[in-house]
Amino acid sequence: MMMSTRPMLNVKTALICLAVSITWGCLRYIDEDVPTPECMSGERRCIGDEREECARGEWGPLPCPSSQTCVERREGGVCVDQAGGCEETGSCHPGITWVRIPGGSFQMGSTEHPTQQPIRTVTLSDFEMSQMEVTVRDYRACVEAGACSEPRTPPPLDRICTWSSSPESKENHPINCVDWGQARTFAKWVGADLPTEAEWEYAARGGQPFEYAGSDNPDEVAWYILNSDDGTRPVGTKRANGYGLYDMSGNVSEWTLDEYRDTYNGAPSDGHQPVGSIPTCSAVCDNGAARRVFRGGSWNLNAFYLRVALRGGRSPYPNGDLGLRLRRTLP
Repeated sequence: MMMSTRPMLNVKTALICLAVSITWGCLRYIDEDVPTPECMSGERRCIGDEREECARGEWGPLPCPSSQTCVERREGGVCVDQAGGCEETGSCHPGITWVRIPGGSFQMGSTEHPTQQPIRTVTLSDFEMSQMEVTVRDYRACVEAGACSEPRTPPPLDRICTWSSSPESKENHPINCVDWGQARTFAKWVGADLPTEAEWEYAARGGQPFEYAGSDNPDEVAWYILNSDDGTRPVGTKRANGYGLYDMSGNVSEWTLDEYRDTYNGAPSDGHQPVGSIPTCSAVCDNGAARRVFRGGSWNLNAFYLRVALRGGRSPYPNGDLGLRLRRTLP
Protein backbone atom coordinates (compact mmCIF):
# COMPACT_ATOMS: atom_id res chain seq x y z
CA MET A 1 0.00 0.00 0.00
CA MET A 2 1.42 3.38 -1.02
CA MET A 3 2.38 5.80 1.68
CA SER A 4 1.20 9.37 1.38
CA THR A 5 2.40 12.63 2.81
CA ARG A 6 0.37 14.42 5.46
CA PRO A 7 0.48 18.12 4.54
CA MET A 8 -0.09 20.67 7.23
CA LEU A 9 -3.55 22.16 7.04
CA ASN A 10 -3.57 25.87 7.74
CA VAL A 11 -6.61 27.73 8.99
CA LYS A 12 -7.73 28.75 5.50
CA THR A 13 -7.54 25.16 4.28
CA ALA A 14 -9.46 23.86 7.29
CA LEU A 15 -12.24 26.38 6.74
CA ILE A 16 -12.48 25.39 3.07
CA CYS A 17 -12.59 21.74 4.05
CA LEU A 18 -15.27 22.25 6.65
CA ALA A 19 -17.48 24.17 4.26
CA VAL A 20 -17.14 21.88 1.28
CA SER A 21 -17.14 18.55 3.12
CA ILE A 22 -20.71 19.08 4.33
CA THR A 23 -21.85 19.03 0.70
CA TRP A 24 -19.35 16.76 -1.00
CA GLY A 25 -18.15 14.62 1.87
CA CYS A 26 -14.73 14.19 0.30
CA LEU A 27 -12.13 16.60 -1.03
CA ARG A 28 -8.41 17.02 -1.25
CA TYR A 29 -6.50 20.26 -0.96
CA ILE A 30 -4.07 20.84 -3.84
CA ASP A 31 -1.00 23.03 -3.75
CA GLU A 32 2.39 22.96 -5.47
CA ASP A 33 3.76 20.40 -3.03
CA VAL A 34 0.93 17.90 -3.41
CA PRO A 35 0.70 16.08 -6.76
CA THR A 36 -2.66 15.74 -8.46
CA PRO A 37 -4.04 12.43 -7.13
CA GLU A 38 -5.26 9.54 -9.24
CA CYS A 39 -7.49 6.57 -8.67
CA MET A 40 -5.40 3.47 -7.98
CA SER A 41 -5.80 0.62 -10.46
CA GLY A 42 -7.19 -2.59 -9.04
CA GLU A 43 -8.26 -1.14 -5.70
CA ARG A 44 -11.45 0.44 -4.43
CA ARG A 45 -10.18 3.88 -3.58
CA CYS A 46 -11.38 7.41 -3.92
CA ILE A 47 -9.29 10.11 -5.58
CA GLY A 48 -5.72 9.44 -4.47
CA ASP A 49 -4.64 7.04 -1.76
CA GLU A 50 -6.75 8.73 0.83
CA ARG A 51 -9.85 10.74 1.40
CA GLU A 52 -9.73 13.69 3.73
CA GLU A 53 -11.94 13.78 6.79
CA CYS A 54 -12.02 17.56 6.86
CA ALA A 55 -14.52 17.86 9.65
CA ARG A 56 -11.87 16.47 12.03
CA GLY A 57 -8.99 18.22 10.27
CA GLU A 58 -7.32 14.85 9.70
CA TRP A 59 -5.99 12.91 6.73
CA GLY A 60 -7.03 9.29 6.64
CA PRO A 61 -8.39 6.58 4.36
CA LEU A 62 -12.12 6.22 3.97
CA PRO A 63 -13.93 3.57 1.93
CA CYS A 64 -15.45 4.59 -1.39
CA PRO A 65 -19.21 4.78 -0.87
CA SER A 66 -19.89 3.37 -4.33
CA SER A 67 -18.24 2.45 -7.62
CA GLN A 68 -19.44 5.48 -9.51
CA THR A 69 -17.24 7.29 -11.98
CA CYS A 70 -14.48 9.30 -10.36
CA VAL A 71 -14.60 12.89 -11.58
CA GLU A 72 -12.33 15.74 -10.62
CA ARG A 73 -13.55 19.33 -10.54
CA ARG A 74 -11.10 22.05 -9.54
CA GLU A 75 -12.34 25.14 -7.76
CA GLY A 76 -9.48 27.35 -6.66
CA GLY A 77 -7.14 25.17 -4.65
CA VAL A 78 -9.67 22.43 -4.04
CA CYS A 79 -10.10 19.23 -6.05
CA VAL A 80 -13.50 17.73 -5.35
CA ASP A 81 -14.61 14.14 -5.96
CA GLN A 82 -17.77 15.32 -7.68
CA ALA A 83 -19.40 11.93 -8.23
CA GLY A 84 -18.86 10.72 -4.68
CA GLY A 85 -16.95 7.56 -5.55
CA CYS A 86 -14.54 5.84 -7.91
CA GLU A 87 -14.33 3.01 -10.37
CA GLU A 88 -12.70 -0.11 -8.97
CA THR A 89 -10.05 0.04 -11.70
CA GLY A 90 -8.51 2.67 -13.90
CA SER A 91 -7.35 6.23 -13.49
CA CYS A 92 -9.49 9.19 -12.63
CA HIS A 93 -11.76 9.99 -15.53
CA PRO A 94 -11.82 13.38 -17.22
CA GLY A 95 -14.23 15.98 -15.96
CA ILE A 96 -17.15 15.44 -18.33
CA THR A 97 -19.89 18.05 -17.84
CA TRP A 98 -23.30 16.41 -18.02
CA VAL A 99 -26.51 18.15 -19.08
CA ARG A 100 -29.88 16.75 -18.09
CA ILE A 101 -32.15 16.33 -21.09
CA PRO A 102 -35.83 16.39 -20.07
CA GLY A 103 -37.92 13.55 -21.40
CA GLY A 104 -40.77 13.98 -23.83
CA SER A 105 -42.07 13.09 -27.28
CA PHE A 106 -41.10 14.61 -30.62
CA GLN A 107 -41.59 14.12 -34.33
CA MET A 108 -38.39 12.50 -35.56
CA GLY A 109 -37.35 12.98 -39.16
CA SER A 110 -38.27 15.42 -41.91
CA THR A 111 -39.74 15.63 -45.38
CA GLU A 112 -36.42 16.77 -46.88
CA HIS A 113 -35.22 13.33 -47.95
CA PRO A 114 -36.51 9.72 -48.01
CA THR A 115 -33.77 8.63 -45.59
CA GLN A 116 -35.42 10.86 -42.95
CA GLN A 117 -38.85 9.29 -43.41
CA PRO A 118 -41.37 8.24 -42.38
CA ILE A 119 -41.69 10.92 -39.73
CA ARG A 120 -42.78 9.24 -36.51
CA THR A 121 -43.46 10.05 -32.87
CA VAL A 122 -40.59 9.04 -30.59
CA THR A 123 -40.77 9.15 -26.80
CA LEU A 124 -37.87 9.39 -24.34
CA SER A 125 -37.49 9.57 -20.57
CA ASP A 126 -34.97 11.93 -18.95
CA PHE A 127 -31.32 11.21 -19.71
CA GLU A 128 -27.99 13.05 -19.75
CA MET A 129 -25.70 14.15 -22.57
CA SER A 130 -22.16 15.47 -22.39
CA GLN A 131 -22.23 19.21 -22.86
CA MET A 132 -19.26 19.12 -25.23
CA GLU A 133 -17.86 16.74 -27.79
CA VAL A 134 -15.17 14.49 -26.29
CA THR A 135 -11.87 16.35 -26.54
CA VAL A 136 -8.30 15.28 -27.17
CA ARG A 137 -7.61 15.91 -23.46
CA ASP A 138 -10.52 13.68 -22.45
CA TYR A 139 -9.43 10.87 -24.73
CA ARG A 140 -5.77 11.16 -23.73
CA ALA A 141 -6.71 10.38 -20.12
CA CYS A 142 -8.22 7.06 -21.27
CA VAL A 143 -5.15 6.20 -23.36
CA GLU A 144 -2.82 7.00 -20.47
CA ALA A 145 -4.95 4.80 -18.20
CA GLY A 146 -4.44 1.89 -20.61
CA ALA A 147 -8.16 1.57 -21.35
CA CYS A 148 -8.23 3.16 -24.82
CA SER A 149 -6.03 2.71 -27.87
CA GLU A 150 -4.55 5.69 -29.68
CA PRO A 151 -6.48 6.96 -32.68
CA ARG A 152 -5.25 5.42 -35.89
CA THR A 153 -3.72 8.11 -38.06
CA PRO A 154 -2.30 6.71 -41.32
CA PRO A 155 -1.35 9.24 -44.00
CA PRO A 156 -2.97 11.36 -45.28
CA LEU A 157 -5.36 11.33 -42.30
CA ASP A 158 -2.59 12.32 -39.91
CA ARG A 159 -2.70 15.88 -41.28
CA ILE A 160 -6.23 16.42 -40.01
CA CYS A 161 -6.32 14.12 -36.98
CA THR A 162 -6.32 16.15 -33.78
CA TRP A 163 -4.39 13.47 -31.88
CA SER A 164 -1.33 13.59 -34.11
CA SER A 165 -1.45 17.12 -35.51
CA SER A 166 0.41 19.11 -32.83
CA PRO A 167 -1.69 17.61 -30.00
CA GLU A 168 -0.15 19.97 -27.46
CA SER A 169 -2.07 22.80 -29.12
CA LYS A 170 -5.30 20.87 -29.69
CA GLU A 171 -6.13 19.46 -26.27
CA ASN A 172 -9.46 21.32 -26.29
CA HIS A 173 -10.37 20.29 -29.84
CA PRO A 174 -12.75 17.37 -30.39
CA ILE A 175 -11.00 14.03 -30.76
CA ASN A 176 -11.41 12.62 -34.26
CA CYS A 177 -10.00 9.68 -36.24
CA VAL A 178 -11.46 7.23 -33.71
CA ASP A 179 -13.43 4.27 -35.02
CA TRP A 180 -16.83 3.29 -33.67
CA GLY A 181 -15.36 0.66 -31.33
CA GLN A 182 -12.83 3.11 -29.90
CA ALA A 183 -15.63 5.63 -29.35
CA ARG A 184 -17.69 3.07 -27.41
CA THR A 185 -14.66 1.93 -25.39
CA PHE A 186 -14.09 5.50 -24.22
CA ALA A 187 -17.78 5.94 -23.47
CA LYS A 188 -17.89 2.77 -21.38
CA TRP A 189 -14.74 3.85 -19.53
CA VAL A 190 -16.56 6.91 -18.20
CA GLY A 191 -19.65 4.91 -17.30
CA ALA A 192 -21.66 6.05 -20.31
CA ASP A 193 -22.30 5.04 -23.92
CA LEU A 194 -22.89 6.57 -27.32
CA PRO A 195 -26.36 8.04 -27.82
CA THR A 196 -28.99 6.34 -29.91
CA GLU A 197 -29.85 8.16 -33.09
CA ALA A 198 -33.17 9.25 -31.57
CA GLU A 199 -31.51 10.53 -28.38
CA TRP A 200 -29.06 12.48 -30.50
CA GLU A 201 -31.72 14.17 -32.64
CA TYR A 202 -33.96 14.94 -29.67
CA ALA A 203 -31.04 16.53 -27.77
CA ALA A 204 -29.81 18.42 -30.85
CA ARG A 205 -33.23 19.98 -31.42
CA GLY A 206 -33.04 21.39 -27.90
CA GLY A 207 -36.79 21.85 -27.66
CA GLN A 208 -36.57 24.47 -30.43
CA PRO A 209 -37.86 24.61 -34.03
CA PHE A 210 -34.52 25.57 -35.60
CA GLU A 211 -32.94 24.04 -38.68
CA TYR A 212 -29.58 23.73 -36.94
CA ALA A 213 -28.83 22.95 -33.29
CA GLY A 214 -29.71 26.27 -31.66
CA SER A 215 -30.28 28.59 -34.61
CA ASP A 216 -31.43 29.00 -38.21
CA ASN A 217 -28.08 30.69 -38.88
CA PRO A 218 -25.24 28.10 -39.01
CA ASP A 219 -22.55 30.70 -38.32
CA GLU A 220 -24.00 31.28 -34.86
CA VAL A 221 -23.77 27.66 -33.71
CA ALA A 222 -21.43 25.68 -35.98
CA TRP A 223 -17.90 25.36 -37.29
CA TYR A 224 -18.23 24.27 -40.91
CA ILE A 225 -16.56 24.70 -44.28
CA LEU A 226 -17.20 28.46 -44.52
CA ASN A 227 -15.69 29.41 -41.15
CA SER A 228 -13.55 26.52 -39.82
CA ASP A 229 -10.31 27.43 -41.58
CA ASP A 230 -10.02 23.84 -42.85
CA GLY A 231 -9.93 22.04 -39.52
CA THR A 232 -11.52 21.41 -36.13
CA ARG A 233 -11.91 24.23 -33.63
CA PRO A 234 -11.94 24.27 -29.79
CA VAL A 235 -15.18 22.92 -28.36
CA GLY A 236 -17.79 25.21 -26.85
CA THR A 237 -16.79 28.33 -28.78
CA LYS A 238 -20.08 28.75 -30.64
CA ARG A 239 -23.53 29.31 -29.16
CA ALA A 240 -25.24 26.47 -27.31
CA ASN A 241 -28.66 25.08 -28.24
CA GLY A 242 -31.79 25.20 -26.10
CA TYR A 243 -30.56 22.41 -23.80
CA GLY A 244 -27.13 24.01 -23.31
CA LEU A 245 -25.28 21.61 -25.63
CA TYR A 246 -22.44 22.88 -27.81
CA ASP A 247 -21.32 21.83 -31.30
CA MET A 248 -24.28 19.56 -32.00
CA SER A 249 -24.07 21.09 -35.48
CA GLY A 250 -20.57 21.20 -36.96
CA ASN A 251 -17.01 20.80 -35.68
CA VAL A 252 -17.04 16.98 -35.95
CA SER A 253 -19.82 14.58 -36.83
CA GLU A 254 -20.68 12.20 -33.99
CA TRP A 255 -21.05 8.42 -33.87
CA THR A 256 -24.31 6.94 -32.58
CA LEU A 257 -25.20 3.40 -31.53
CA ASP A 258 -27.60 2.65 -34.36
CA GLU A 259 -27.03 0.52 -37.41
CA TYR A 260 -27.68 2.56 -40.52
CA ARG A 261 -30.91 1.80 -42.40
CA ASP A 262 -32.00 3.65 -45.53
CA THR A 263 -35.32 4.73 -43.97
CA TYR A 264 -37.10 4.81 -40.62
CA ASN A 265 -39.41 1.98 -41.62
CA GLY A 266 -39.76 -0.32 -38.60
CA ALA A 267 -37.67 1.93 -36.33
CA PRO A 268 -38.74 1.86 -32.64
CA SER A 269 -40.82 4.56 -30.99
CA ASP A 270 -38.76 4.15 -27.80
CA GLY A 271 -35.98 6.67 -28.30
CA HIS A 272 -33.59 4.82 -26.00
CA GLN A 273 -33.71 1.70 -28.18
CA PRO A 274 -31.04 1.62 -30.91
CA VAL A 275 -31.74 0.14 -34.31
CA GLY A 276 -29.99 -3.16 -34.93
CA SER A 277 -27.71 -5.27 -32.77
CA ILE A 278 -25.02 -3.80 -30.56
CA PRO A 279 -21.77 -5.83 -30.28
CA THR A 280 -20.93 -7.00 -26.79
CA CYS A 281 -18.65 -4.65 -24.97
CA SER A 282 -16.53 -5.62 -21.97
CA ALA A 283 -13.18 -3.96 -21.38
CA VAL A 284 -12.77 -3.11 -25.07
CA CYS A 285 -15.59 -2.64 -27.58
CA ASP A 286 -15.39 -4.01 -31.11
CA ASN A 287 -16.79 -2.53 -34.27
CA GLY A 288 -19.14 -5.25 -35.42
CA ALA A 289 -19.88 -5.46 -39.11
CA ALA A 290 -22.65 -2.92 -39.61
CA ARG A 291 -22.52 0.60 -40.90
CA ARG A 292 -23.27 3.03 -38.09
CA VAL A 293 -25.24 6.26 -38.07
CA PHE A 294 -23.36 9.52 -37.64
CA ARG A 295 -24.96 12.88 -36.98
CA GLY A 296 -24.32 16.62 -36.86
CA GLY A 297 -22.12 17.56 -39.79
CA SER A 298 -18.52 18.68 -39.51
CA TRP A 299 -15.85 21.27 -40.17
CA ASN A 300 -15.36 20.23 -43.82
CA LEU A 301 -19.03 20.19 -44.91
CA ASN A 302 -21.46 22.86 -46.02
CA ALA A 303 -24.49 24.00 -44.06
CA PHE A 304 -26.83 21.49 -45.70
CA TYR A 305 -25.18 18.72 -43.69
CA LEU A 306 -25.45 20.49 -40.33
CA ARG A 307 -29.23 20.19 -40.04
CA VAL A 308 -30.57 18.41 -36.96
CA ALA A 309 -32.69 15.97 -39.00
CA LEU A 310 -29.95 14.96 -41.45
CA ARG A 311 -28.41 11.52 -41.01
CA GLY A 312 -25.70 9.47 -42.62
CA GLY A 313 -24.13 6.02 -42.32
CA ARG A 314 -20.55 4.82 -42.55
CA SER A 315 -18.55 1.68 -41.99
CA PRO A 316 -17.31 1.88 -38.40
CA TYR A 317 -13.79 3.06 -39.20
CA PRO A 318 -11.89 6.26 -38.36
CA ASN A 319 -12.22 9.48 -40.27
CA GLY A 320 -10.96 13.02 -39.76
CA ASP A 321 -14.45 14.49 -39.57
CA LEU A 322 -15.88 11.99 -37.06
CA GLY A 323 -15.77 12.16 -33.27
CA LEU A 324 -18.13 11.44 -30.41
CA ARG A 325 -20.42 12.71 -27.71
CA LEU A 326 -21.65 10.76 -24.66
CA ARG A 327 -24.98 9.92 -23.12
CA ARG A 328 -25.86 8.18 -19.89
CA THR A 329 -28.88 7.23 -17.86
CA LEU A 330 -29.55 9.43 -14.85
CA PRO A 331 -27.29 8.51 -11.90
